[in-house]
Amino acid sequence: MNIFYFGADYTWGEMQKKGFRRRNTCILKALAENDSVNKIFVVRKVTLQTFVGWLISKRTEYRKVDDICYASFLPNSLLEKTGMLNLNKKINAFILRRIAGVNTENDLLWAYWPQGFLEADDSGLKGKLIFDTDHNIICDPNLEEKDFNPRKNLLILAGIKSTWILSSAVSMIGWYNVNGYTNTYRLRNGIDSGRFMKNYNSKNDNRFTVGYCGTLSTWIDYDLFEIIIQRNPQWRFVIIGSGYLNDTWQILNKYDNVELMGDKIADEVAKIIPGFDAAISLYRKHPALDVDSMKLYEYLAAGVPVVSTRFHEKLSEDFDNLIDVAESSEDFEDKLKSIEQRKPCREGKIIAFLRNSSWNSRINEFLKYISQKKAT
Repeated sequence: MNIFYFGADYTWGEMQKKGFRRRNTCILKALAENDSVNKIFVVRKVTLQTFVGWLISKRTEYRKVDDICYASFLPNSLLEKTGMLNLNKKINAFILRRIAGVNTENDLLWAYWPQGFLEADDSGLKGKLIFDTDHNIICDPNLEEKDFNPRKNLLILAGIKSTWILSSAVSMIGWYNVNGYTNTYRLRNGIDSGRFMKNYNSKNDNRFTVGYCGTLSTWIDYDLFEIIIQRNPQWRFVIIGSGYLNDTWQILNKYDNVELMGDKIADEVAKIIPGFDAAISLYRKHPALDVDSMKLYEYLAAGVPVVSTRFHEKLSEDFDNLIDVAESSEDFEDKLKSIEQRKPCREGKIIAFLRNSSWNSRINEFLKYISQKKAT
């Protein structure tokens, strides 16, 4: 099969340099490594000027993946007046088919997030639409009230046009089911364990090091974070990541035992996390936060004991009881102190869990699933 992928962070060439770390790029990499996939086209919508420049430059084509792009040639304001809104789609489809050399009803149009869906829909290409919402993006605490109805309408439109709707969150799948869409599949997040196994680092600080890796968003329980930092000035807290749509995280910057490292590329993360003595997850409890947190997979792959808030009820089950789940700030702190005294040893079980949780395994299971559905 051929796949047109909409919603990648960068071109394939750029991702090979920056690394594959977010869900969308990890899925793309796993698709490229799957034997049932013939060709992948990483499609970007660009400005007309950029598109013309790209056309006259030499394109770099990889063995199985090709970067292609398109641009809308006619303004929608003009097309609305003439009642020819589909004309851009026809032009886009003509151009993309000529560039790709292939496009049939059996191709997959893989769209990540609403923006990816909009670009896939605008492309005019034929194929079965796979819409990946990632986590719950309709009950998201980061979503402002004024944006709720536009987001809802867009998700409904994506549901109408999609052959399959994917999410790592049970609550997002549930929202679609309640709204009448049963063509859903929980595609859980995963891990490329090899990134960590070859990057184990020794610590350069004798203090007990507690690490956090991830976006510093409104999802985080900063009160809990601050309590643990305040109570344990003898510990070193290393934070990888930057703020997202809030500045609450800056309260952590006033503590001498906190080291804010900012964003790091995938290879840097794989070298830093193994230096943690313990790793933490501090999501607040919220109906939309039943996220399948990628940081938890990374912590385990790096061989680091994990303590997490119980941000959803299936957390222990999802991670085969391999992480310590705390019920209160006191419990959280006690579990970290227990790790400080004696590191838990679950290596055999962790290896088996990570093997079954690889991105390649996740994608292989999904492609087999839709193939069986098609056969029946």
